[in-house]
Amino acid sequence: MVDIIDGYRVPRRRSRAMVLLTVTVVVGAVLAGCTTADTPSASWGLEDDGSPSAGDQAVTANGGYSFEGGALALDGLSGFAMTDGSGPVDTTAAFTVAAWVDFGRDPNPYDAAVSQLGSTAAAFYLGYADGAWDFTMKTADSSDAETTHRVSASTPAPTVDTWVHLVGVYDDADDLMALYVDGTKAAEGDFDEPWQAEGPLTIGRSQSNGIPSDFWPGAITQVATYARALDGDAVAALYDSTRPAADPPPLPQPDPSTYADGILDGTWDYRIPRGEFFDFMAREYAPDATGLSIRLGFDGGAWWQGVVVDGELFLTTDHDLEGDGGTFTVDGTELTLVGGGGEVAVTYAWALDGDELALEVLEECDVPSGACVADPSQMDPVMVDITGNTFVKSGDDPTY
Repeated sequence: MVDIIDGYRVPRRRSRAMVLLTVTVVVGAVLAGCTTADTPSASWGLEDDGSPSAGDQAVTANGGYSFEGGALALDGLSGFAMTDGSGPVDTTAAFTVAAWVDFGRDPNPYDAAVSQLGSTAAAFYLGYADGAWDFTMKTADSSDAETTHRVSASTPAPTVDTWVHLVGVYDDADDLMALYVDGTKAAEGDFDEPWQAEGPLTIGRSQSNGIPSDFWPGAITQVATYARALDGDAVAALYDSTRPAADPPPLPQPDPSTYADGILDGTWDYRIPRGEFFDFMAREYAPDATGLSIRLGFDGGAWWQGVVVDGELFLTTDHDLEGDGGTFTVDGTELTLVGGGGEVAVTYAWALDGDELALEVLEECDVPSGACVADPSQMDPVMVDITGNTFVKSGDDPTY
């Protein structure tokens, strides 16, 4: 959603919250031994594509991925899949989310198998965090640590190319959240402050500060959500009846040239000169600013954008400024940035001269419809104004 102010398209405030998944997959209508109450509200087998096996929402894969060996294999850099529009989970009521997951290499500090996004973070997050299997819920659409409630289990230790079944359960009647690993309850904790995440259900990543994050390095299959809190017997039945028949597929190996051989990794700043664009940005975002810059960060196959105000980086509307982010690819002299929602792709001509990166906008495309605009006068004026200029390398660390 955007507002038009002084001819500029300005994103409305968004807020994001992150919580990992509890995904339960059913490759049919009703699992053997389960009652109709245990039928998932939504599920995706992910054996060949993103078609639903329950519910009516498909998931669309993006970035570095492949459907192989009866699973969705993700590169851990840019690969993920998400629903088109709001996800199926009412995150303020009882729910269960489950999935079979595998690491194709050693895990990162944070890896999200399933989440349902808000604007800044996600309402729940199922996966791996701080060296343990993890189910997280948030009290607000915020990346602040004090909003995070986590239940975790350090055993079994993750082993490369080994399937593990994760289930996250939120019980609103008893104000409890629980994590099940391989059919057994591994952790439980109190939680009574849910909020509704209106964004997509996302498989293989989450987001922090409104920027895509926590890309899963491995395979995921048989993801499902339930509109109730499954008990231990139902979770054990899922574990027994949905086990993948095949070994996990290998981790997709990204073509380094797709991401410009890592040459863009780090941060790049365009200092906005005094003038109409500076005045607009200052008036709308930081009225007292004496210096304003647009910062782009590149990390593997992911990118993010923020605003630097008098030396301080802002990414979200928590600070009255908003960032963006997603995945990117390079094809020769063309650089294409896909937004975090996977709906808009912008292609630039790019040229690198030492620590100077020149960008010139070529095309803006609506991904779902395939409609593209090449006339800059029909594009977002802010996007156009920051191109045709030079970004200077400001750091090698792409984190924010």
